[in-house]
Amino acid sequence: MAMLIGDAIGELPERFIAFSGGQSLAIVAGSSIVIWSLFRLSSLTLLKKLQAMEDPANAMLVLPRKLDFFSNIIIVTAYGIQLISFGWAKLIILDWQLDRFILIDELALLLPFVLMLCAKWYCFYPLSRFVKEHVMTGRLSSGISTRPVWTVGQYMSFQIRNNLMIMLMPLLMVITIKDIVELAMPKDAEGNDTNASQVLVLLGIGLVFIISPLVLKHIWRTRSLPDGPLRSILSDFCAKQKLRYHDILLWDTYSGMSNAAVMGLIPQVRFVLLSDALIENMPDEQIKAVCGHEAGHVKHHHILFLVLFVMASGGLAAMGIDYLDRALKYVFDQRDWTPVIVDYIIFAASIAAIVGWFVLFGWVSRRFERQADVYAAGSLFIPYERPDCLSMHGAATMSNALHRIAILNGISVHAKSWRHSSLGSRMEFLHQLATEPGAMQRYNKFCRAIKIIIAAVFAIFILLGGLIA
Repeated sequence: MAMLIGDAIGELPERFIAFSGGQSLAIVAGSSIVIWSLFRLSSLTLLKKLQAMEDPANAMLVLPRKLDFFSNIIIVTAYGIQLISFGWAKLIILDWQLDRFILIDELALLLPFVLMLCAKWYCFYPLSRFVKEHVMTGRLSSGISTRPVWTVGQYMSFQIRNNLMIMLMPLLMVITIKDIVELAMPKDAEGNDTNASQVLVLLGIGLVFIISPLVLKHIWRTRSLPDGPLRSILSDFCAKQKLRYHDILLWDTYSGMSNAAVMGLIPQVRFVLLSDALIENMPDEQIKAVCGHEAGHVKHHHILFLVLFVMASGGLAAMGIDYLDRALKYVFDQRDWTPVIVDYIIFAASIAAIVGWFVLFGWVSRRFERQADVYAAGSLFIPYERPDCLSMHGAATMSNALHRIAILNGISVHAKSWRHSSLGSRMEFLHQLATEPGAMQRYNKFCRAIKIIIAAVFAIFILLGGLIA
């Protein structure tokens, strides 16, 4: 993503950038410090507000998440302004010409974003610690075991490993492959990449998707789940679900997060991850339900279809913007004001495409999450009360697991999530499918239609790419 942004912005006319190289460096650094100060002030203000409350439980579950959400918007907005208006991309691409080196320009382009993100996490640690202490108190009062609240070093390590590197590492691997191919392969007569180069890049991207779990399992501080009753239960459960995997991993989060995940497109590099806090504080049947949710993602091929969605939607959006740019330049006369209008239209279209992509990706992801919940609820081998309804016992077990996860993570069941929906809405959906005849079959058909559309769009993307080539 940073490579594409850098290439595009590096070609923008000078009128988009009002500052010289030295000024850009100073302004970007200064704006990052301002953002850091804003995060520190807002987090400390909220912390004092929560500390002054007699019973901060409800506010504690909502306000920190809202602050984190708006802080992320501030970071993305500020980063975009730094890239374009403050001339950071121009400084990296045109002035310093760091695009001559493999991966260096992308790392430099991402630097302000990464620094602002780390500054947010560092400033939010006191607030996170306060929330975790209340969560820990609630756990102890409910008879749930707990470990000491994580230190600032553990907190920063967790955020960087689990929230930054999960996106950054595969991205950097793809960028490295593309840079190497562009340097090694010859260009055509017009200086563009040949079909052979594009095929090699696509093969490289596919390879990255396949081997990424091998890299991420080390970044995320995982180890094989020790032999014992729980591993035997989960191994038998996965065998009954015909879920093939390489290993079941214990995910060390310093007991700071109760969650599970599945990584890997093919069984040879597929891992099922269960966090330490989840294993420590959930009964076996609920752990099986959580594992069933991850099995649902695999059995319904959600990972594959999300990858196809990313590739097809991103590729078609790039093609569409390129054709729009050519069409506008062809239609309008080449007057002095015309290039300015065209450039702003293309920029607005690019922003709209990015926003639309995030909205649509979140919508698809939330539907897949619910389908995985349905699979988990039906995977416990409890006989259905009705053949056209979800098992009441299975729905209740999965709902209880989701509620337990909310308690362990100190979040409200009504807290919204871009990719996962609120836990409360997912619990209500399971109850609906267990009580409304035919609802489960209709929802599975609905998700099947989503996959067909994604596959069709991907086919169109491949076809258009072949025709253009």
